[in-house]
Amino acid sequence: MESETRAKLSLEELEDLQREILQTRAKLKEQSLKKGFFSDIKITKLKDQEHTLMLDQALLIDRYLLASDVSYQKLAKENMALLQSDNIKFKVHSREYSFFGSYATRFKGKVLNTGLSKISSFDSNLAILPFDQFEYPVRLHGTIDHFGRINLKTIKTKASFLKNLPKSYRGVINKEGKIQLAVSERETDLFFGGKLIISHLMARHFVDNA
Repeated sequence: MESETRAKLSLEELEDLQREILQTRAKLKEQSLKKGFFSDIKITKLKDQEHTLMLDQALLIDRYLLASDVSYQKLAKENMALLQSDNIKFKVHSREYSFFGSYATRFKGKVLNTGLSKISSFDSNLAILPFDQFEYPVRLHGTIDHFGRINLKTIKTKASFLKNLPKSYRGVINKEGKIQLAVSERETDLFFGGKLIISHLMARHFVDNA
């Protein structure tokens, strides 16, 4: 009964969203007939809006199928079982210089068809106080879904007089898709004054990470 209610709500939301997508496309078509700088700005804004709506639509379709389709539910569970790991290693693939931050706070990415995930940072702390620049992330927590979409955030930091730069993290992914990682390798920042932050992480999900 509960799954039927969720499916009905998702279907109603899908219908509302489809109308909004059609309205946006109609505005986009109308605007594309016009010329001028401001028209180009409106077209860009409408295209971004359409893209966001399409992403929302995909999420709602997924929610609807999870609530109503047994075969889809089975496939999602199989995917989660494949992604589950009691010893996953995330390597720091690259770093970047940050003028205002000393460590990345949020990351997002996806597992590719090759089994390799690429995760990018998109937010950082604001290092205001003198010792803020010596903080580095030692624990990351987050989630992965049956599509392999990953979201991580820094939940714990440490400070070191000579700032440590994480080289890799190890941890687990449970059957619900919860990720818990702790720093396992690090090196010392001798040249950049604590302003290097993680820009990309990578992990191999279907191999032995020993």
